[in-house]
Amino acid sequence: MYRLRPVLSTQKRSGKMSSQPRQPKPNWIMSLCDMSGNRDKQRYRIEGETEIVLSKRLRDMMDTLRKGPVYCASPVRLSDAVCVLRRDYQVPIETETTPEGRKFYRLACDVREEPST
Repeated sequence: MYRLRPVLSTQKRSGKMSSQPRQPKPNWIMSLCDMSGNRDKQRYRIEGETEIVLSKRLRDMMDTLRKGPVYCASPVRLSDAVCVLRRDYQVPIETETTPEGRKFYRLACDVREEPST
């Protein structure tokens, strides 16, 4: 009897390693408990240049995106906060698609927390 050996996700069927870096898997946000929970004012520096101050829902969304990609489909209505961050604060957030066709949000730049004064 033949035994099949598992193929790692980073390998192509030919057995060679993929040249593309592995993307982190997007997170599902099913309730507010899955988000960061920080709602106080916080300063952020975007790409080392622009400084913004966020609080409440926008801060919660920014902290969640800083942890990694997040699926778009969610019962928590993430798109409202993402649209405000894009439009009003010019935060570069990209919408990408998995090979299975699911869309997710990802920060397209470096965003750092600034110390509070």
